[in-house]
Formats: sequence, structure tokens, C-alpha cells
Amino acid sequence: MRGLTLYQPHATLVSLADRNRYPNQGDLCKRIETRARRISYRGLLAIHAAASFPAHYRDLNMNLAVPAITQALHRAGYFYTALMFAMSPRHEVLPQGKIVAVCRLVYCIEITAENAPPEPERSFGDYTPGRWAWHLENITALPKPIPCRGMQGLWRVPADVVARMAEMGVAASG
Repeated sequence: MRGLTLYQPHATLVSLADRNRYPNQGDLCKRIETRARRISYRGLLAIHAAASFPAHYRDLNMNLAVPAITQALHRAGYFYTALMFAMSPRHEVLPQGKIVAVCRLVYCIEITAENAPPEPERSFGDYTPGRWAWHLENITALPKPIPCRGMQGLWRVPADVVARMAEMGVAASG
């Protein structure tokens, strides 16, 4: 299984697409990951929440200023404000350094002005023409996030972590 590391709140926004765990979430979830390049890999993908934030994020204040992101997180039960993150940059409400979901990467398409998705999905990514949209399906949130070290790009999920996912009843093969 491959892993993909996303900064928060984007990793949690992907996990919110699990209709069994979050039945009232509607379209307030992330099903498309936008990247600078295309990828040929198709198949199972573990969604990993990065252990830290990049310097340009200045914690989550930038993302919490986006109404669709705040609304999605609030609907899922994450009640906090940008001010709370300013006081605590490593806020444990959103998992960090952990795998939060498993999904299937089904296709990758170049973004154009004509094919960018409608809101709220558009607020969850960078849909600049020329970038790539990685479409995710069959998203399953882990009942309990699993600590794991991630990295840039696609990476192999360690066998012991895959085994822990299987123990939780999360499909980790196929």
C-alpha cells in the first residue's frame, strides 16, 4: 500500500468523505487532492496527516479563514477557531503524524479552467490550470488514527501499520 502525506486540515477533510462514519457531512469533504504533477499509480492509498505544518501555513490560520473548511470541520464536530491554533500550533484535535484514512486513487486529470469542480470542493485545493487533480474514492476513515512517519511524494506504508489497519477492519489490500 502507498501512503500520501497531507497537511492538516486537508487530511481530515479527506477522512470526512467516509459516509458511514460521517453521514451528515454531505459535500463538505475532500475527494480530490490537487498536485503539481500527474501520477501513474492507481490503487489503495493511506492518507497520512503530516506531523507539522509548513512555514507558510503559520499554523492553520490560513485554512481556517476559508469558510468551507471551517464549516466542514464544525459539521464533523471539530469546534475551534483560528485563535485557538495561534495559541497552540500543535493542536491535537486534528491528528498529526498519523494515518487517518484509506482510499483508492482512481484517476488523475489535468486541471483546466473548464473542469475545476464546484464549491465546496474547489475551496479544498489549488485548482490552478496546469495542476493535476487526483480523484479519490471508497474513502474509509480509520476508527483510531495510527501513528506513522510520512514523507513527501508517494511512499510505502510499513507492514506493521498495514497489519494494524487490517486489525481495525480497514481494507488494506486489493
